[in-house]
Amino acid sequence: MAQLKCHECSNLVSNEAKMCPKCGAKVKKPVSLPVLILVVLFCIITISSILERHYSSVPSGSETPQAASSTLLPVEAWHYFTTNDEMTTKDIVTAQTNSLNKQDLHWPYGPGIAATLTLRKHPRSGKNVYVSLDKGQILCRSYESCSITIRFDARPAVKFSAIGPSDGSTEVIFIQNYAKFFAELKKSKKVLVELPMYQDGNRSWQFDVTDLSWK
Repeated sequence: MAQLKCHECSNLVSNEAKMCPKCGAKVKKPVSLPVLILVVLFCIITISSILERHYSSVPSGSETPQAASSTLLPVEAWHYFTTNDEMTTKDIVTAQTNSLNKQDLHWPYGPGIAATLTLRKHPRSGKNVYVSLDKGQILCRSYESCSITIRFDARPAVKFSAIGPSDGSTEVIFIQNYAKFFAELKKSKKVLVELPMYQDGNRSWQFDVTDLSWK
């Protein structure tokens, strides 16, 4: 007959006793090795089963997410806005499309600079087309026109005169000869605009110009 030490008073107690005869505390009997092994095996089997069910429910990287093709909506290349000119109380109408690519420009302008192509109908300045950057310094002044290169689809590149805005900002450039530009634009799906950039040479931004609703 083995003896155990009472956890309360440290008195030696028979392993067959239910309580310590000295202090009355319940005798805590150690778990036998076979029982301990069975408990550990049961835990391992249970955890393995849970993990197996979890990973079997996660799709692999090569699988297409469920219903992805049926829920994606077509992306519109152009976005249209109408604002009010306070001086004339007439509408200013614009159509804009963002560049398909971004350019990494010299500090402090930073990487990932996108561009926006805008068509505008203004009650005072008429019809305009301009390109604006998130950040950057386009080398084209407001008082002296410069030359930029534009390619419509795969047709040969053509030169356009351009000019900076009257407020002197360096992120915007107005493309002159709106009628010529718009005539080529209507026949195109892609437009590539190359701009002269400070400390970065000539950099190009491409635009998707399909499905333009503009007159």
